[in-house]
Amino acid sequence: MAWDLPSSSANNYGDTTNTLPSVATQLGSLDDLQPGDMIDGISFGHVVLFKGWTDSSHTTAEILEEPHSGATAREDDSYYTRSYLTANGFTPYRYNNIMADPTPDSAPTQDINGDGHDDLVAVNAATGHLQAFYGNGTAGYTLGPDFGAGWGAYSDITDAGDLNGDGRPDLVAVNNATGHLQAFYGNGTGGYTLGPDFGAGWGAYSDITNAGDLNGDGRPDLVAVNNATGHLQAFYSNGTAGYTLGPDFGAGWGAYSSITNAGDLNGDGHDDLVAVNTATGHLQAFYGNGTAGYSFGPDFGAGWGAYSNLTDAGDINGDGHDDLVAVNTATGHLQAFYGNGTAGYTVGPDFGAGWSAYNNLT
Repeated sequence: MAWDLPSSSANNYGDTTNTLPSVATQLGSLDDLQPGDMIDGISFGHVVLFKGWTDSSHTTAEILEEPHSGATAREDDSYYTRSYLTANGFTPYRYNNIMADPTPDSAPTQDINGDGHDDLVAVNAATGHLQAFYGNGTAGYTLGPDFGAGWGAYSDITDAGDLNGDGRPDLVAVNNATGHLQAFYGNGTGGYTLGPDFGAGWGAYSDITNAGDLNGDGRPDLVAVNNATGHLQAFYSNGTAGYTLGPDFGAGWGAYSSITNAGDLNGDGHDDLVAVNTATGHLQAFYGNGTAGYSFGPDFGAGWGAYSNLTDAGDINGDGHDDLVAVNTATGHLQAFYGNGTAGYTVGPDFGAGWSAYNNLT
């Protein structure tokens, strides 16, 4: 999102703290802020750009600001507490003419350490600990923090987007003992805290994956395969309130494994899926049509049955297409595959051994 503001003599060659509200709409409360909104302290003479909340209780804002004229812009995640903003008359606003990225990448992103690269998490099969891996683009991954034990009790661990609006990616996972869907709120490099229990019945599904925003409400939704019927079921996200049942997208999905969000392959603004045909080992694309489900896309060729833990890894090589990573089951190496949109994937770097010790890679 961008603020496309004029610069001329009519506005003193740039809008100021006092004039910015003329091109924006005041929000109801600080809790309505979304990344890219502004917090304007007109009486205080200062404006900051909102990036997110540092915690689920919305007590401290993470902002971008120019602290004073001539200073270098900076990021702050400790000074602008809710009490400070309220006491000094800071008011939340949203620009009236939001300009979206013309080629949005709406696939799930997981930048844990804030360096601009998508990161991975995976469960150590031997210990049940959740291990973070920091992405370094084409250079692969470095070992990040160990986020603690207990994750072996869960399956279908999935990036769920930002459920609680604090600007950090969250996870959902199925409790194997109860079949409940459990949310985990992300705290960046601090790991995850237990969020809400989103209810029972999820043990009846497999290949739960983030499908992007299916119904256009701004929240990433889920799809999953009903194990009994092979139908693909959509679940619409309601943020911290969990999920409601969306459309049934039809039968035949039980023939596929490793169903994964692949970003927008065909450039129509909808997130697409890829999945491995278990009978042939071919990678099949499915073009997303929002609430109307999916249509068959290209067959991206054979050989994918040799890999496990297939997952979207963001744009590894910076070409604007989402890429994939997967574990070679014979060698335990993590293999990158560079996305080429509707043309499929080319083999990227081998990111080294040891990955067969992990499962639930996301």
